[in-house]
Amino acid sequence: VTLSIDRYPALNDTALVTCEIFLEKFLGDTTQNVAEMKSWLYFGDSTIYVYFPPLDTGLAFVGGDSCWSGIMREGDTGEYSAFVKATKIGKWMIAGRAKYDIDTIGSYFGDGDALFLWVKEDTGYSWRPW
Repeated sequence: VTLSIDRYPALNDTALVTCEIFLEKFLGDTTQNVAEMKSWLYFGDSTIYVYFPPLDTGLAFVGGDSCWSGIMREGDTGEYSAFVKATKIGKWMIAGRAKYDIDTIGSYFGDGDALFLWVKEDTGYSWRPW
């Protein structure tokens, strides 16, 4: 999962957030035969989410796609986008996660990414909390 943004918005500006998904080849035990690896790499009903912060945090979802759901196999790619609006000055985060549920007790396989936005009145920046 890779998140990107077309620009870092100032207060009351909008930006386009894009989530790209790519299911990479498993690079585990090379002694497994290829047929076993390919069957292991089938992830039916994978769900990809982009989580937008609650509206009172400073970023609002204003349109586009906030979720994708479908079947992915090794080498598959996907992409979807959504618009957000900076509604308050401050430091905010947008997170995306790909998740395949392995069982009914909460085990899953997945990946994620995050964007950190610092919204000011006249400009916006990228920032990292560490």
